Amino acid sequence: MRLDWVEIEQVRRFVEPVRLTFGPGLNMLAEPNEAGKSTILAAIRAAFVLKFGSRSDAVRTLAPYGGGAPHITLGFKAAGAAWRLEKRFLSRAMARLEGPDGVLEGEAAEARLADLLGLETQGRQGWSGLWTTLLVGQGESLRPPELSDPARATIGDCLRSDIDDLTGTTEARALAASVRSQIAVFRDGNGRPRGRFKAAVEGAARAREQHGRLLRRHAQLEDDLRRLSMRRSTLAARDDAAVQERQQRELVEARRALEEARRLIERDQALEARITAHETTRRACNAERTRRGERRRALAAKAADSAALAARVDTLTRERGLHATTTAHLRRRRDEVEAARDAARTGAQRARRLAGLAPLAAQVAVLDQTIARAQDALTEHAAASRRLRALPVDEAALKRLRALHLACESARAGMNAQATHLTSFLTGGHVLSVDGVPVSGERIALVAATRLAIAGVGELLIEPGVSDPERLTRAVREAEGALAQALSAVGCVDLAAAEGGREQRRQAEAAFEAARQMFDVIVPPGERAGGDAEAGLVALRARRSALADDLAAGLSALGLAAIPEDPPGSSDDVDATERAAQSTLDQVNADVAQAELEARLSAERLEQATQGHLRAREEADRLQAEESAAVTADPDEALVRRHEEAEQAIGALVRERERLQHARPAEGLPFMEAAVDRLSRQIDEGRSERERLRTEIAQLQGTIRGVEGEGLDEKIAEAAREADGFDRECAYYEREGAILDRLHQALVDAEREATEKYLAPLQAILRPALQALFPRALLSLDPQFGPLSLDRGQTEQVADLSDGTREQIAVLVRLGFAELMLAQGRPALLVLDDALTFSDSGRLERMFDIFGAVAARMQIIVLTCRGEMFAGLGARRLTIDAAARLD
Repeated sequence: MRLDWVEIEQVRRFVEPVRLTFGPGLNMLAEPNEAGKSTILAAIRAAFVLKFGSRSDAVRTLAPYGGGAPHITLGFKAAGAAWRLEKRFLSRAMARLEGPDGVLEGEAAEARLADLLGLETQGRQGWSGLWTTLLVGQGESLRPPELSDPARATIGDCLRSDIDDLTGTTEARALAASVRSQIAVFRDGNGRPRGRFKAAVEGAARAREQHGRLLRRHAQLEDDLRRLSMRRSTLAARDDAAVQERQQRELVEARRALEEARRLIERDQALEARITAHETTRRACNAERTRRGERRRALAAKAADSAALAARVDTLTRERGLHATTTAHLRRRRDEVEAARDAARTGAQRARRLAGLAPLAAQVAVLDQTIARAQDALTEHAAASRRLRALPVDEAALKRLRALHLACESARAGMNAQATHLTSFLTGGHVLSVDGVPVSGERIALVAATRLAIAGVGELLIEPGVSDPERLTRAVREAEGALAQALSAVGCVDLAAAEGGREQRRQAEAAFEAARQMFDVIVPPGERAGGDAEAGLVALRARRSALADDLAAGLSALGLAAIPEDPPGSSDDVDATERAAQSTLDQVNADVAQAELEARLSAERLEQATQGHLRAREEADRLQAEESAAVTADPDEALVRRHEEAEQAIGALVRERERLQHARPAEGLPFMEAAVDRLSRQIDEGRSERERLRTEIAQLQGTIRGVEGEGLDEKIAEAAREADGFDRECAYYEREGAILDRLHQALVDAEREATEKYLAPLQAILRPALQALFPRALLSLDPQFGPLSLDRGQTEQVADLSDGTREQIAVLVRLGFAELMLAQGRPALLVLDDALTFSDSGRLERMFDIFGAVAARMQIIVLTCRGEMFAGLGARRLTIDAAARLD
């Protein structure tokens, strides 16, 4: 089978019609994600395996997001003929198949297509079969193909060459069918009983249930008799009057003890309150006595501090007066030294300013020399420039003259090459005239018809064989005219004069450049505004004028007209004088600062001592006032008396409480309350239990009398006999079923052995491709044709392999199914959407080799978003093209 082309419209993202054209062998569509590759595969799958009238989820998901009717048309070759299939789903659903049989529509087209592809119906929605497993969607290549019953039947049909020999002849199959039919008489397809066997099983169950129910009633009767005896014994014990009287006495005694305990607890609480009140009074007296002792000690300490601080204030007052006298003397000394320092500084400044003007005078002298040299260089530069302008023949003009001269010579040479040359040698006094001009002994070049005259002899007409004499003559004239014009422009008569003019200009250029370089040395270009030489000279003059003005201003400030010939001492001398004066002033300033600091510190100490004395006196006054107020309000004797009375009262109350503690019961109040509650509940529960026992005894007596009148033992025996009869019938059917099951199992085992034999051809087909990917490996298949294990020196379950290896095996198994179908003459092709996602580069290249080998026998279509990885596949590249509307 080969898919030639497909056109789709109104399918998911492809609202407008598109077309994809396939070739034989390997085909590849490499497009990025969301380009529509999976949509194209879904459309191909829908056209082949979904019925046109289907409205399943698989069909509805084909519709565009905005709604529409999916429309798919494709061309393919199968069974040696070309076919055209067209389907529309949902709205105006239709199916049409065109081929060698003509045009079929609707269900007839669907049936013929299923027959071509070997498909079987799978409900009203679509078709199923092995062929559908060869259309591998995105993500499906990661797992083995899911085979439907029709798909497994197709594989079996392809493998079965002589099924009768393998399964035990036609009679064996008939025997197996007969066994299944006999089993079906009394068992359904799930092994559950049916018919008479089911009736016997149900009857036995009912009889056993009835027998069990009767046995349970008999056991219940015996239990009721035992409970009746126990209830009577318990009621007799609960009705004992002595026990009831004892319980009442215990309750009365417990309540009396509880009331006594509560009374003692109340007295204890009252004593505790009185003890607490006296404790409060005692603590208050102790606290007040402690406060008075601490206050009196603080008052004595503050009085001593005040006296000491008063003496210190006197001492610090005398010290402050002494520091003030010393500071005033040092300040007068500082004023004298500061005046001497100012005089030395003024002299030093005048000497430094005069010394600073000397370099300025030297710069003015240097600039005078520079300006003179720059003026000479500028004059030489101007003269060289005038000479250069007077010589117009530069290198460019000379080149142009040389080119024109060469062109002129070339034109003349060209004309001479085609001209006829004439040289006359006449004797006898004859004269030759050319166009009226006498010539004699000259070589004449003739390019046009020329008439020659010989006086007294006659005329000659010479016509040279030049095809276009006018052109040659015009070329010579134009070349000579251009040369003459160029020579006139530079004032030269010929090329030799121009060569001499060029040499003179070269010498003038050298002189000009030498003058320019000299000026650049004297006045660098960076000091010239815009690079202008005159501007540079002006700038030098302006700079000299500014320096001269600064020098004059400096001298004027010093009252001088010029630098004196005998300037004051050196700068080192005047600086040493100024530094000595400043050093003396610094020492005096340091002495003044030290004296002022000591005076300030003395004043601060005096202030602190004065403030401390004031605070100590105020604190002593406050403590004295508090002490006087406390003693007046509560004298010390009264405070001591209250404290002693509180201690005596506390001792008496504590002794009374201790006597009370001995009288209280050992157990606590909660336990006594719990005992009262327990005894009360015990009496109440005993009364309730006696009533309940009497009620239960009456009920049990009624139940026992009713059961004893039913003949329960006879019913139990009858139910046992009925259950035994049904059990014997069930045993018969079980025995018959076991015999038939063993016979059927023997036939199934024989068929499984045959299955293993006919799996060998499929494994043989898979082996070359498998061993190309996994050298010397063997793949085992289960009876349902799924990959089971891989043997590569050791056996590994396929489920335990890596994702990449399982995906590669799943693709190889599908290739094996396709090869199997091709070997039996059935149509097959393979479509892979984003397969081999977990393959490394080495395995991927070996898979490419396997695809290339298989593609010689069938068509393979690869859809991928990794075009760079599949570039080595060597497949025909596909493109999604626009198409005309399908309607």
